[in-house]
Amino acid sequence: MKRLMILLISCFLIILVLSSCIRDNKTEIPQPIKLPTNTETKTPPVSSTPSRTQEVYFNAMTDTPTPSKTKTPLPATETTSPTFTDILDGKLVVLRDFSANYLEDILTGRGYNLLAESKGIDILRWAGNGCTLIAATRDEIVEMDLQGKILRTIFSFDKFPTITDGVILSPPSIGRRAINSLSPNEAWIAYKIGSGNFQQRPDDLEPIRYELENLEIMSVDGTQRPYRLSQNGGAWRAAWSPDSAQIAYSDYDDNRIHQLFIINRDGTNRRQVSSFTSPAIEILNILWSPDGDKIALLVGHDGNEPSVDTIVIDVNDYTSREHVNIMAKWWRDNESFIAVKIIEQEIRHEEYIAVDINTNHEYTVRPEACYRINPFGDPSMMGCMTVDNEKFIVYDTNTFNVIEYPNFKTIYDIQYWIAAPDSYPGGKGCGFTP
Repeated sequence: MKRLMILLISCFLIILVLSSCIRDNKTEIPQPIKLPTNTETKTPPVSSTPSRTQEVYFNAMTDTPTPSKTKTPLPATETTSPTFTDILDGKLVVLRDFSANYLEDILTGRGYNLLAESKGIDILRWAGNGCTLIAATRDEIVEMDLQGKILRTIFSFDKFPTITDGVILSPPSIGRRAINSLSPNEAWIAYKIGSGNFQQRPDDLEPIRYELENLEIMSVDGTQRPYRLSQNGGAWRAAWSPDSAQIAYSDYDDNRIHQLFIINRDGTNRRQVSSFTSPAIEILNILWSPDGDKIALLVGHDGNEPSVDTIVIDVNDYTSREHVNIMAKWWRDNESFIAVKIIEQEIRHEEYIAVDINTNHEYTVRPEACYRINPFGDPSMMGCMTVDNEKFIVYDTNTFNVIEYPNFKTIYDIQYWIAAPDSYPGGKGCGFTP
């Protein structure tokens, strides 16, 4: 009997210990962290007039002083700010290093390597409502779902015509970002023909440059013959208009100076819309506004004091306005763009701003540098990978809301990233969860 009592007491003590160790298994949903709003006092705006504007053509190399610009906080909109759930919940990003793509649910940090049915891919852009991607494999441009299944072939590279005066530069080499050669309506493809010597470059948009490069386009279905658009071998940059009706591109003029040209996709109505005078000028990027009425042109000056400026050109009358030491990244809307501003050249101090092209006002979004920035679904939302500790922070350029993803995970050396559009319906809407 005594042994039985001891046994019962021991069992009772064990039950008490086990009950105290039981934990609540309820899963906690990670929540974004809202950082304090920047309350720094800003200088009131001052009026300024456009600089270096001419009636028809502009001359980017003049001694006219640039008007002073005042940095002011972005005006608060009257619309209700999106909730954290609207902005953050289930947003996917494609992270790209030099050899692989990684798809991540930015809220949870879960993700996986992304292939197109075991083929290496170069992501071009999100498609549809954000449940599919447009990507280039070694052999074709395809639409694929977010699990790597190829849904359709858009263009096969074996449809490219036989070239007798150069080398086709598309598709790009695997492991580099492709130029966005597919038109927005997916009906046309632009490609470059190179000849002469070539060099490899540490450039996402242009990893290889030939001595001479010309631009051609053809219909994706092969029914429209290739049209040669450029003439003088300087077609290093090209960009489709939003309606796919025109294409803007760089080329040399008769004096071997880089200029901007716009042409209809059928090769008609070719016109030069810049009149640079220095051979040290190079066009670095071409950004159409959403309505197609303006172009933000990034221009490099490779002289005694190298710099990069943005020139906004009205496509209808060719008037222009120059923004010195400002590199436009994308259009925020039809009247403003997000940009990097170089504060000090030698130590490469830069900050991120929004520029109103009508008032010439600059609004500080982030005074510190980022490793990579891109639109976060909505062009007014700026996603930033920080340089110091590789955090992922999103800035609402309308309201100054600042949000940090606590579970973001980076992979190696990220070359670029693109976030799903605002129409992305989430994992359940796309039929899977990472």
